[in-house]
Amino acid sequence: MSLLLFDVDSTLVNSRGAGRLALARALQAAYGMSGEIEVIPLAGSTDWRAVREALTPAGLSEADIMAGWPEFCRLAPIYLQQTIVERGLDPCPGALELLAALQPAVARNQALLGLVTGNLETTAPVKLRGAGINPAQFRLGGYGSDSGDRNVLPRLAVERAAALTGQSFTGKAVVVIGDTPADIACGQAIGAATVAVATGPYPMDALAAAGADWVFEDLRDTEALLSVLLHDGQKPNGSPCR
Repeated sequence: MSLLLFDVDSTLVNSRGAGRLALARALQAAYGMSGEIEVIPLAGSTDWRAVREALTPAGLSEADIMAGWPEFCRLAPIYLQQTIVERGLDPCPGALELLAALQPAVARNQALLGLVTGNLETTAPVKLRGAGINPAQFRLGGYGSDSGDRNVLPRLAVERAAALTGQSFTGKAVVVIGDTPADIACGQAIGAATVAVATGPYPMDALAAAGADWVFEDLRDTEALLSVLLHDGQKPNGSPCR
């Protein structure tokens, strides 16, 4: 069985800026300020890290930030849902088709789908539903509410997959799919295979340079992606196949 761990933002979902705006609104409500959330990089980050980087320059201490974190987590999915209604979300190119094509493998216990995302566990499904993706097909995950360190998240997802199935997932039986060097790095941290898509801020050559096993322009090449994700593909000459 392959454990396929998908990133959310710019891999499965194009949030049209709704995610950043929702973070700003939740920060304002929970902390009385949004800090520098409008300018800090979010690609490849986690929500906990983003909150710290937004509020620390505004003078809040670590203790202040931690004290407001539970309220922020409570409000974040509420503001995200409101923002999605205002702005809408789109699935990334090929995402719906690839997920549908994976379902026979899931039914045969050939694949198990999960998430590794910097979003909170409560906001990731809101984004997926907003883009027309059923979050129930992702049976486990590692989330930005688990740790601010993205490299920790795949290990947590693997542990949860083992608890769910009774099966160990190691090495290239785990595949991390994302759009940033941080996604590639977190997969490499556990020895997983990595698939990168250039649907975020990083072009294909940058993702290849970061060490992705395979790089695709997007998720539209369903046949090639199925081959890679279900271990039928071969990595040619140690270089990305796309």
